[in-house]
Amino acid sequence: MLLSDDALVDEIHSGSTLAFGVLMKRYEKLVYRIAYDHAKNPDCAMDISQNVFLKAHKNLSAYSGSGVFKAWLMRIAYNESVSWFRQQRNERVTDELTPTNTPVLRAVQVDEVARQEYQDIILSELKKLSSRQRLAVSLRYFEDFSLREIATVLNSSEGAVKSILFRSLEKLRNTTTFQRRRNYAQL
Repeated sequence: MLLSDDALVDEIHSGSTLAFGVLMKRYEKLVYRIAYDHAKNPDCAMDISQNVFLKAHKNLSAYSGSGVFKAWLMRIAYNESVSWFRQQRNERVTDELTPTNTPVLRAVQVDEVARQEYQDIILSELKKLSSRQRLAVSLRYFEDFSLREIATVLNSSEGAVKSILFRSLEKLRNTTTFQRRRNYAQL
């Protein structure tokens, strides 16, 4: 039987050491994704993720249980990632570039290559958004967060989240890369 987040938090307050491990396992990928979004480096993202879970465990008594635990944890992840980014502002971390081999493609592979190219375009265009816009878009369209949950993570109103999402999608639609891609698809 899968326990709810609030039930696991109650077990942690009752002294269970395993319940926090279950919560960590449940949200480790999402926390890592938020951290990587800011750090752009796997090792730094892992460090940020560890700090997030340490802070969450340390401050679990501050979680009132009235909200959504996932949103509370994502807020910690966002704050920790922003703090890390501010500390690293003077030392820009660049993405590691790995050489790619271009093997002879079979007809079956062509579709996969096109799909990967499109995914790369989306990721590169998302990097052009501000961190708040990128987080809002990621949580809404990749993690299926509700507007209320995103508002909690961003410490904003639901109306502000709608505005952030609208402006983010407008920016994405108006980029030359997407316009060229759309024009190419119409041929």
